[in-house]
Amino acid sequence: MCTTGIGGGDVYNSRTGAIINDKLIPSVQSTDIGGYVQMDKNFDTWAVGFGLRYDRFEQEADEDLVFTKAVTSENRQTDNLLGGYVSGKYFLNDSAMFFGGVGRSYRTPTSKERYIQGNPTFFGNPDLKPTANTEFDLGFRYERGKLILQAKGFYSDLKDYIYQEKNLSGYKSYTNIDAHIWGGDIKAGIDLVHGFSLDAGLAYQRGHKESFPDNNNSKDLGQIAPLKGRLALNYNNDEPWGHKDAGLFGTVEWIHSEAAKDVDADAGEQELAAWDIMNLRAGYRFKSYTLNVGMDNVFDKKYTVANSYEWDVIGGTGANPAIVNEPGRFIYAAIGYAW
Repeated sequence: MCTTGIGGGDVYNSRTGAIINDKLIPSVQSTDIGGYVQMDKNFDTWAVGFGLRYDRFEQEADEDLVFTKAVTSENRQTDNLLGGYVSGKYFLNDSAMFFGGVGRSYRTPTSKERYIQGNPTFFGNPDLKPTANTEFDLGFRYERGKLILQAKGFYSDLKDYIYQEKNLSGYKSYTNIDAHIWGGDIKAGIDLVHGFSLDAGLAYQRGHKESFPDNNNSKDLGQIAPLKGRLALNYNNDEPWGHKDAGLFGTVEWIHSEAAKDVDADAGEQELAAWDIMNLRAGYRFKSYTLNVGMDNVFDKKYTVANSYEWDVIGGTGANPAIVNEPGRFIYAAIGYAW
């Protein structure tokens, strides 16, 4: 496989049309050439999988890096990335099984992280290395009759994790650190009566730094979601009123999030309050047509899902990044046709 991309951008004054920064987003060419092999094998009570992947990732800015030049002369980067996985399932019986695996994957630096040219004190770092994620998963699944139950835990070791940094020399850029994330989730579902079913889920994760950017001593990793839960009552009737080509369906959903307190305050993250919202969805299928209606955030709650320590791309500022609330009550309807 092969992918490539080129882009560029300048900043203008919206009133006068004057150029503010004609170097903000240099034209960058990214090329990824790679391939993979995958094998799966089933035994009596076991199922195993194996995969191997190689990527050669090249990235180069086609324009002069006017601000980055002050700290490095690097531009073209070539990354040789070898990843893969081994997975397995052990079936206790027809209803229950254990599953797990270990794998390594990579997240290459974006063009912004390596090459953005905001101003003399905010620019990208062409020396960034790709993040190597080695993850271990272990879980259990039970499915019998109307009941489904699944629990899974994971540990993710992050080598050269890409993170923002206010350098000791006074400029802002990106750097590589080591970190880890661990957590897990529980999911359950049960069919009730007359087309009704119940779904529930709970997810939790924590992230910690093992090495630190300059001017940052917070152990907590940024952009980690707090404990979150979901409970939903579903209805699905494939033949309402005895019509075999029709279907009536709907969901009442409650979502809860604990307060976000384990935040990277040294990077500008802020604590977020706990919240609860309710969503309603309903629909009707008739032959090839589908009508969907819904209402999100029924009680018009003020809440925030995401916490961000990201700096403003234009100005390179953001000691206290703005917190953006989610939309209030939102009502929608749509008609679809399939053929």
